[in-house]
Amino acid sequence: MVRTRAGATTRAPTAAPASTTAIPLRPELVALIGVQGLGRLACCSAALREELRDAKAWQLLANATMPRSKREMAIHAERDAAARVRAYELRRRLADVASGKVEPQAIRPNKFADFTYFVRFEEDGEVIWEGDLKGSLNGNFSLPLAEAWSATRASWDGMRDFLGAPTPSNFTTGGGANTYLARLRITVIAMRDEDQAMVSLGSFELDNHLCAGSGEQKMMYMFRTRIPFMFLRDFLLTPMLWLCVTHDEQGGTLDSIKLGLYQIPSPPRGRQTQRAPYRSMPCASDQVEFMLTFLAGIHHPHHNAHQEAMEEFESWHDIAARKFEAIRQETRAAMQRME
Repeated sequence: MVRTRAGATTRAPTAAPASTTAIPLRPELVALIGVQGLGRLACCSAALREELRDAKAWQLLANATMPRSKREMAIHAERDAAARVRAYELRRRLADVASGKVEPQAIRPNKFADFTYFVRFEEDGEVIWEGDLKGSLNGNFSLPLAEAWSATRASWDGMRDFLGAPTPSNFTTGGGANTYLARLRITVIAMRDEDQAMVSLGSFELDNHLCAGSGEQKMMYMFRTRIPFMFLRDFLLTPMLWLCVTHDEQGGTLDSIKLGLYQIPSPPRGRQTQRAPYRSMPCASDQVEFMLTFLAGIHHPHHNAHQEAMEEFESWHDIAARKFEAIRQETRAAMQRME
C-alpha cells in the first residue's frame, strides 16, 4: 500500500511474474544419473517424463551400463517386433475364445531354455560377480559357470583357496559352517526371453549338512532358501541349488549350478499323530517348467487358465504320495530279499 500527500492510500502496482527459463535436457548426462536418479527425475512431472521418453533416456542409460554390439541390438529389435506381433495375435485368439468362436486348448508351459537366468554371487554382502546365463536340461537344470569363474578367478581369493584344498572330512557334521562357502549367498532370477517377465527363484545360503561327489575332486554343495517358493493347500514348494565344483591344488574350478524344486507336504490337519503322505520329494523337470510359466504369467487364450493351473498344482499332491509309496514298497521288498 502507498500513502499519497492527501492522505489517501492506493495499492502499489504488482510486478509482472518472471518468465521461467526452460533448462534443456542434456542426453549425454543421462549415463551419469543412474537408475534411481533417472526414475526420480521421471516422477517430477508429466512434461519432464515425456521429454525423457522423447530423448530415449532409458535406452541411453541401458547402452551406457550394458553396452551391446550392433548385432545384439539388431537381434533385440527383431525379438521386440516378434513379441509385439505375438501379443497382438494372442489378444485376437483370447477374444475368439471369449466369444465362443474356438474351443480353448490346454496350457502349453514354457521350456527351461525359454528363460535367461540372472545369477549373483555375494561374499559377506559384497557382490563378487553377476551376469546372465543360459542353461541346459540334461536330467537337471544346469547353468554353466565357466564365464563367471574366468572373470573372477584371479581376484576371488576365498573361493580359490577353498577349491585348492579337499573338502573337510567333518563338513556334514558341523565343519561346513566354518568353511568359506558359509559366507556366500547365491541369488537367481529367471527372465522369460519373449517378454522379460521375471521370477525370483530366491537367495540361497549353504546347507552345511549336505554335500555329495565322486572322489575328492568333483563335489556338489547344496544351497537352500529360507523362504518357500509357493504355498499351496496341501504342500509348499521350495527351490534349492547344487554348486558343482572341482577341487585341485591349482585353485580348482567353478563348474555349474544345478537347480531343483522340492515339494514338501503341509502338516496333517486334525490328529497330530497322523503321518504325512510323503516327505520332501523332488519335482520333475516338466513340473518345474510349469511352475516357472505360472509365476512368469500364463499367456494363453483361455479365460479359465488360472483355474486350470491351480488344478494342475493340486494334482501334484497325489502324484507325490503315489511316488513315495512306491519307493517305500521297493525299499521294503529289497530289505526282505536281503534277510
